[in-house]
Amino acid sequence: MKQFFATMEQEPKRVQVRIYGKAELGLMYHPYAVSDTTARHWLMREISYVPGLMDKLYATGYRKKARTFTPCQVKLIFEALGEPIPQT
Repeated sequence: MKQFFATMEQEPKRVQVRIYGKAELGLMYHPYAVSDTTARHWLMREISYVPGLMDKLYATGYRKKARTFTPCQVKLIFEALGEPIPQT
């Protein structure tokens, strides 16, 4: 019984802030998307709905055609949208 409660008290897994591809991050937020392209589109739409987030991303060097987000950009996205649920 002690072991059961010890595992329940542990902090939940957190998503690591690192370089993510747009599709990879999109699938983390939308794991049931039909394709990675769909997940990427949904993520970018959500990002565009958050006031000021695109401006902050552009200030970090984001480009519309970029395929990845830098750790700094990922941190901004996590702060605006919340951390996605880690995939197990």
